[in-house]
Amino acid sequence: PTIFSSCRGSARSAAVPQSRHVGRSRMVCRNDWIAAGVAGGLLGQFAQRRCARMCQPSKTANGSGTMQSKVLAVVGLGNVGNQYVGTRHNIGFAAVDEVASKLLDESGSWILEGPIWEAAHGGNLLRLKRRSKAFESGFSELVLFKPASMMNGSGRPVSQLMDALKLPESHLVLIYDDLDLEVGRLRLRKSGSAGGQNGVRSVLAQGFKEFLRMRLGISRPPKAQGRHGVVGHVLGRFRHEELEQTTEALQMAAAAIEDLAEGTSVDNVMNKFNRSLVTTNG
Repeated sequence: PTIFSSCRGSARSAAVPQSRHVGRSRMVCRNDWIAAGVAGGLLGQFAQRRCARMCQPSKTANGSGTMQSKVLAVVGLGNVGNQYVGTRHNIGFAAVDEVASKLLDESGSWILEGPIWEAAHGGNLLRLKRRSKAFESGFSELVLFKPASMMNGSGRPVSQLMDALKLPESHLVLIYDDLDLEVGRLRLRKSGSAGGQNGVRSVLAQGFKEFLRMRLGISRPPKAQGRHGVVGHVLGRFRHEELEQTTEALQMAAAAIEDLAEGTSVDNVMNKFNRSLVTTNG
């Protein structure tokens, strides 16, 4: 299921030490996020190296252009460390956890494959696969990934992951925070600049271009606060009155990934979710 036309060729990256360390004893579910949010921590914690590459277009299952069996990599961006738990900048990590929670707890169509949050490729990954092999479209496997490099160095782990999995960049979804979107807003785009987001800038610096971006709104602080105010804002926690909107935005993100994984076209997913804005009652 190629998400869109362009692809990034695959090549073996330099050997990366891996372990089968289980990073967490269990999945974090949505209720944990909500409880943590009320306590002040809604969100979970967690050169140019690109060679010239060639890749062949993926074969389709039929003439419709729908793929039958491929892997989709879903990467959430954030900072590692207890001090960053609950910050706006870590909403990408929270979204990846929400995807895992939704697909494993609710859908019934996906099962866990391998360790829980295995340390690999400069980050932590979780593999999900289709419960049944009898499906007509979509992806057969999802790899959820959180780089452990800190936000500004996200590009190298993402590149290592994609090289190790031998995936074209069209099979990558990158989830991250966006100051220019209101809290509760989700926006999907097929291309674009980093928009001032340093984690995305790091990914682009590795040569990635044609991957799917999923931006989750964290809103801007008042202009009077200046640059220091922006830094404090992105590294700060969501206000109590924003928790419901943020939780629902994470649920929308997970629903969008589920649709993509099960074969809905990118354009249809964009039309469905780009219009959505979570609003509070009253």
